[in-house]
Amino acid sequence: MDEPRYLSYPTIIFFNPNAQNYQSQVHSPNAFWLKLFVSNNINVLAWNYRSYGRSEGVPDPYSSYHDSESMLKFLVEELGAKGKIGCFGRSLGGTMATHIANNYPEFIDFLFVDRSLGNLQRMSESSFVGSYSKSIYYYFSRNWAVNSDQNFHQVKCFKLLTQDPNDNTIDQYCALNAQVARVACEASIGPTRYESSKYPLRIERAYNTLRHLFLIESKLSLAVRSSKGGKTKRNSNKRKNRALGYAINEDDPEPAYSGDAAPAVGAQSAGEKDSKS
Repeated sequence: MDEPRYLSYPTIIFFNPNAQNYQSQVHSPNAFWLKLFVSNNINVLAWNYRSYGRSEGVPDPYSSYHDSESMLKFLVEELGAKGKIGCFGRSLGGTMATHIANNYPEFIDFLFVDRSLGNLQRMSESSFVGSYSKSIYYYFSRNWAVNSDQNFHQVKCFKLLTQDPNDNTIDQYCALNAQVARVACEASIGPTRYESSKYPLRIERAYNTLRHLFLIESKLSLAVRSSKGGKTKRNSNKRKNRALGYAINEDDPEPAYSGDAAPAVGAQSAGEKDSKS
């Protein structure tokens, strides 16, 4: 019996972002990469982390690493894939994608990481302010070790990394691209001043403080603009409604139509509803 043709095609192991299952990657706005792979005759092996979808158990970095290794074993030994194999990981999925690519180079030909973190410990230090932040992290995480920056740097296959500078979850210092650059510099010139100095420069703490200040300023500015924009929009709508031939009584939520403008406005609303549905 001849083997299916798709076994000779390239295959991507898809690692989901945080708090999402693979079913959510089928529909917009998350379906871009999946559609790109499939439209180019690339197989996609998708799976759910523990406690997502029908997967049982409790997720943590170590069990997720083990499960990702099991998926690679299933692809090679059970499905019998013959084509090249790549890993795609978005956000949290990048930690597992880099783990597989670095530890199983004999199977992985391609690594693509999209908007991921570099180091879980550094991300916790950036998110929590205070001298006890490290202790709190160690207590609740049981000292999880997620070193995607080192894994990505050590991977020898073709690799691609993308990052969003406006990411609200992973700041620019903790992002994978910044941490990979740090690891590359340390590998080339030795430990940085920040790491080796007797009196550290506290770059992370200063950056994190400024980032929080800018976030607060942005939210306040957005709230002020929204408040002013709402008043301007209501006044604009009043002028527009008078021009269309009907007026709105502010005490009555239903518009009071006048003249011949009502049927045209009603038809436009129905069309908009049909297009949305």
